[in-house]
Amino acid sequence: MCPGVGKTYAMLAAAQRMAAQGVDVAVGVVETHGRAETEQMLLGLDIIPRVKIEYGGAAAGGVGSESGPARATLHEFDVDAAIRRRPDILLVDELAHSNAPGSPSGRVKRWQDVEACLSAGVNVYTTLNVQHLESINDVVAQITGVRVSETVPDRVFDEADEIELVDLPPDALHERLKAGKVYLGENALRAVDPSDGFFRKGNLLALRELALRRTAAWVDSDLRRYKQDRGIRAVWAAGERIVVAVSPSPMSGKLIRAAKRMAAGLHADLIAVYVETPRTARLSAQDRERLDANLRLAESLGATTQTLAGENAARELIAFARSRNVGKIVVGKTERPRWKEVLFGSFIDNLIRESGDIDVYVVRGDEAAPPARPAGPGPADADAPDWWRHAAVLAVLACVTTAGLAAFSGLELANIVMIYLAVVVMAALWLGRGPAVFAAVIAVAAFDFFFVPPRWTFAVSDVQYLLTFAVMLGVGLLVATLAGRAREQTLRAWSRERAAAAQQALSRELAAASDVRAVAATVARHTHDLLHADAVVCTATAPAGTSPSARPKGLDVAAAAGQHGPDWYSGQAEDAARERGVAQWAFDHGSAAGRGTSTLPSAQGRYLPLVGSRGRVGVLGVRARAKSGVDTFDVAQLSTLDSIASQAASALERVMLAEAEQSARIHAERERLRSSLLSSVSHDLRTPLASITGAASALQQADASRTAAELERVGIDGPTRTALLRTIVDESSRLNDIIANLVFATRLESGSVDLRREWTTVEEIVGAGLARHRDALAARPFKVHLPSDLPMLRVDNAMLPQVVHNLVENALRYTAAGTALGVSAWTSETSVVVKVWDEGAGLADDEESKVFERFYRGRASKTAAPHVAAATSTGMGLGLTICEGIIRAHGGRIWAEPNTPRGVAFLFSLPIDRPQPALPAAEGSAEGQDVSAPAPASGGGRRGAGGS
Repeated sequence: MCPGVGKTYAMLAAAQRMAAQGVDVAVGVVETHGRAETEQMLLGLDIIPRVKIEYGGAAAGGVGSESGPARATLHEFDVDAAIRRRPDILLVDELAHSNAPGSPSGRVKRWQDVEACLSAGVNVYTTLNVQHLESINDVVAQITGVRVSETVPDRVFDEADEIELVDLPPDALHERLKAGKVYLGENALRAVDPSDGFFRKGNLLALRELALRRTAAWVDSDLRRYKQDRGIRAVWAAGERIVVAVSPSPMSGKLIRAAKRMAAGLHADLIAVYVETPRTARLSAQDRERLDANLRLAESLGATTQTLAGENAARELIAFARSRNVGKIVVGKTERPRWKEVLFGSFIDNLIRESGDIDVYVVRGDEAAPPARPAGPGPADADAPDWWRHAAVLAVLACVTTAGLAAFSGLELANIVMIYLAVVVMAALWLGRGPAVFAAVIAVAAFDFFFVPPRWTFAVSDVQYLLTFAVMLGVGLLVATLAGRAREQTLRAWSRERAAAAQQALSRELAAASDVRAVAATVARHTHDLLHADAVVCTATAPAGTSPSARPKGLDVAAAAGQHGPDWYSGQAEDAARERGVAQWAFDHGSAAGRGTSTLPSAQGRYLPLVGSRGRVGVLGVRARAKSGVDTFDVAQLSTLDSIASQAASALERVMLAEAEQSARIHAERERLRSSLLSSVSHDLRTPLASITGAASALQQADASRTAAELERVGIDGPTRTALLRTIVDESSRLNDIIANLVFATRLESGSVDLRREWTTVEEIVGAGLARHRDALAARPFKVHLPSDLPMLRVDNAMLPQVVHNLVENALRYTAAGTALGVSAWTSETSVVVKVWDEGAGLADDEESKVFERFYRGRASKTAAPHVAAATSTGMGLGLTICEGIIRAHGGRIWAEPNTPRGVAFLFSLPIDRPQPALPAAEGSAEGQDVSAPAPASGGGRRGAGGS
C-alpha cells in the first residue's frame, strides 16, 4: 500500500523459509535503509555483489520514496552476475527503481532487469508499492498531491505468478513512523509532521483501498483463468471493449489511465484510437512526439492502438466502435471557448449525437493542457516557407488589380469581384488554406480601395457596399476553406497511394529476390525511400562448422542504404560499436530496442528483430534524420516500419529455407556419389586384385618346388604358368584402367583437361579405338562402314580413340557371344557422325539419358549374367560419362537411340573445321573392312542395358 508497511521484511521472511527447505536463494538487491530488523533477515543468505557506478549526483530521497541520499558512487543490481549465479529464487527489491545512467545492463528500469532474469530462467521475488503502478499513477497524485515518476507497466504486474499483499492499518503505520522504524533522522521527523501530506490517515486509507482493489482484481483474474483451464464452467461470451480517444494533448495520459482502470474493472479489452483529420494532419514536432508518447503509454498498459483518418473525427470514431462491437468510449473534456464550439462545432457534442447505444464517458483533463498546434505547411509544402506563399498571393493580386484598373471603364464591379474570388480559389488549390484566407482578406481590401467609390480610400459612400464586402469576404473564406480542404484530401490520397504503391513494389521485389543479399538490399533501399532514414539490414550468422539450423552467434551487415552508408553502424567508432550492441540485444531478446523504445533509448537507431515462423532471422535498423529537432518516427512511419519488418522477415526466411534446402540437396547428392564411388571401387578393385593374388600365390608355390615331379603334382606346367602370368598382366592392366578412368573423370568434371588438337582421319580414330578388342571382335560378327570421302577432324588424337574403345567395350560387355555389332560413320552438313551399334537386349525407354550419368548401372547390369556367357564383370559406371565429357570438350554431342532391327546404338557427332588440309594419296577404302591399328592403353567402360 505504501512505504514502511514491511514488504521488504516480508519478502526476506519468505526467502528464509524457502532457504530452510533447501531452496537455493540469492539476494540480488535489497534496500534495508538502515533498519536493523531488516538487516538481520539477510543473515545466512547469499548476497550477489552490486556494481559500483560513478555518477555526478543522485536525487535525494524524500518522504514517500525509498531512494537514498545523493552520492557520487551508486551501487546497482548486477544482472549478468545474477544470471550466471542462476539461483532457484532471486530477491530483487524495489521493482520500480530507475537504473543510474551508465548501468552495465543498459536498461532504464529495474523491472526490465527482472524480465531479463525471467527470460534466463531465474525465478524472482520482488517488491512494489501500489503508487508505482502506471494505470493508477494519476489517481495517487490526485489523492496525495505527490506525483511519482517511477512507474511499472501494469502488464508486468499482471504477469506475476503470485501476488502477496503486505497490509498494515494506518494507525499501526503511524506508530512505526514515530518509532523511527521506517525513516531515520530528519526523514522520520518529516514523515510524522502533520504538515507533510503523504502519510495523512486519509491518504493511507485511500492507498490501502487501492492496493486491496488491485490485488482483488488480480486474484479475480487468476480465478477466472483457473476455471477456464479446468472447464469448471463455459467461457464467457466476447468480452466488452472500451475505446479511448487519444490526441497530442497532455491530458491523454490521464484518459488512458482512466480507461485502463475501467477496462480492468470490467474485464474488457482496451483500444486506443487516434483520428487524423485535415485540421490535425500537420502537427508540430512537439505535438507529434507527445502523440507518440501517449500511444506508447497505451501499449505499455496492454491496449491495442489504431490510427484512423477522416473528415469528421466523431463520425470516424463511432464507425470504428460499431465495427469492433465497442460498448463504451472514453474522451476528454475540452476547454475550448463556447463561441468556438458554436462556430466550428464540438467534438463531444457530435460524438454523443452520433453514439446511439454506445456509452460515452467524458473525463476532465488538466487545466493547462495546451491544444495541438499545426506545424505549418503540409509535407508537400515543406520546402516552401510561409512568406513565399503569401508573397505569391500579393503578387497575383497586384497583377489582377493592375489589369482591373486598366480595364476599369469597361468592367462592372460584379465582374471584378468574380476575378478576385477566382484568385482566392487558385490560392486555395495551389498554395493551401492559409494563403487563400489571406488572399480573401486582401482582395476585399483592394476592391474597396481601388474600385468602390470613393476610390483611393477605404471610406464607403454607400452602405450597401458593406453588405457586398461581407458577402465577398464570407464567400472567399468559404471557398478558401472548401478548396483548401479538397487540396489537403488530394495530397493525403496521393500520399496514401504512394505508400501503397511503395509497399506493393516492395512485395513484388521481395518475391523476385532469390538470395539473402538481394532481399536485404531491397529492404534497405525501400526503407530508406519510404522513411527518408538511414537503414541497415543484418542477418544472423551460425557458428562455423555447424548446420544451418544451429543457433546464430552474431549479426552480419547484409545491406545498407542512406546518405552515410553503413558507417554509423559498422564503423570503428565507439558509437558504432554501441549501435551493434543494441542491435544484438534486439536480436537476442526478440523485441525492439534503441531510439524511441524503453530499452537502450540513447542509441542513434531503432532496431527491430526480424522474426519469421521458425524464429529470428535478422535485424532491421533505422536511424531517423534529425529534422526540426526531432529524430524519432511518427505513428504512421512506425506502422510502415513494422510492415516492412514483417515482409522482410518472411522473405529472408523464405530464401534462407531455399538455400538450406539446396545445401541439403547438394549434401545428399555428394553423399550418394560418395557411396556409389566407394561401392564401385570396392567391387571393381577387389576382382582384379583377387585374380592377381591367386595367380601370384600359385607361381610362388611353383617356384618353391624343386623337381619336375613336384611341379607336375601341383599342376604348374609351362602353359599353365604362361596363363597365370597373362592373368596377372591383364588384371593389372585392368586395375590401372579403373584408376585411370577415375582420375580422368575427375579431370573432366573440374574442367582441367587441355585438348591437343591435330588433324587426323576418322579411320585412324576408329582403328586406334578397336585395337585392344581385336581378339574379342574376331570371335563374333563385326562390321565397319567408313566412307572414303569423310573429312579430316581437328581433335585430340589421344582422347577420341578412348570414346570408340569405351563404346565397343560396352557392346562386348553386355551382349552375348555371337551377337553382331559394328561401327559406321557419315557426314552431315556441319559435322561427322560416328555410330557404334549392337543387336543385343537394348536400353529401356527411360535409360537413354541416364546411361551418361556418373556411376549409373543400367538394369541390364543386374540381369545380364544368365544370357551373357562371355561377359566380363560390370564396370564402375564411368565409361559413358568419360565419353560424354570428351565429346563435349570437342564441341560435339553424344546420344543413345534404339538400333534397327534390335539392340542399341550410341552416336556422337564432331564439328568439321574449315578449310580442310590436303589429304595424302589413299591406299584403299576401309568400307566394309575390319580396321585395326596400334592404339594407346585405354580404360574400360560399360553401358546401361548395356549401361555406362
